[in-house]
Amino acid sequence: MVASEDISCGEELARIPRCSVLCARNSDLATTMEKDKKLTKQLAKVSSWVPLLITLVYEWAKTSRVSGTSQWIGILIYSRNVFH
Repeated sequence: MVASEDISCGEELARIPRCSVLCARNSDLATTMEKDKKLTKQLAKVSSWVPLLITLVYEWAKTSRVSGTSQWIGILIYSRNVFH
């Protein structure tokens, strides 16, 4: 993509609702993680990536099972194709 006009510093280019971004808070795993808040906080202290990575593994495993499909299947397949 190429901008057709100059873009000002700090100019908003797009808005993406938080509910549309895969993260530990809006995954089905969130309810499980909230049961053990101490563990969740410890994982986040190590790295902010840890809860996200756990979420990705959980959602991927969920789509691999015959019984379930993740609402995030599109982004999971896309990321697998990009990073594979």
